[in-house]
Amino acid sequence: MYALTHGRIYTGHEILDDHAIVIANGLIERVCPLAETAGGK
Repeated sequence: MYALTHGRIYTGHEILDDHAIVIANGLIERVCPLAETAGGK
C-alpha cells in the first residue's frame, strides 16, 4: 500500500488540495486528507 501525495486531485466535481490517493493492490482504495495518512502533517 502506498499514497500519492503533493498534487491536486480533480474528482470530476471539485479540486482537492492537501489530500492523498491511497493505492492498495494496484487499485485506488480511498482518497483522504493528508492528515489521515501514516506520514500526515
